[in-house]
Amino acid sequence: MFQSEKNMTFIMILVPFVWALSGISAKYLSFYIGEDEIVVYRFFLSVLSTIPLLIWMKIPIKISLFNLVLSIVIAIFMISNYRFYFMGMQRGAAGLGAALVTVLIPIFVYIFMIFSKKSKPLIKDWA
Repeated sequence: MFQSEKNMTFIMILVPFVWALSGISAKYLSFYIGEDEIVVYRFFLSVLSTIPLLIWMKIPIKISLFNLVLSIVIAIFMISNYRFYFMGMQRGAAGLGAALVTVLIPIFVYIFMIFSKKSKPLIKDWA
């Protein structure tokens, strides 16, 4: 996909601008519809865009019971995170909400990855 270093550099420069646009669009959307609707639409559109990709890549859609329970727990945290994000957008500064989400999502992902793995993280991961 990335033919050259130049393309990769362009994409890496483009990503923060796209991220900033999502924060601005969330701010303006929050004036017209509630945060619950935005969260539902966001996850619904994510599922709609992921399923065709899984089918095209021929990845089986199978999940074990443990992973299903873990996914539900993670979904609860992620939905509450996005809900507070959009509530913050509606009542506060768009930049602050985007900064909090940028910081919290990787932390949540790392913590849940630790719980889902059988091995403990190495010390170098914490340094």
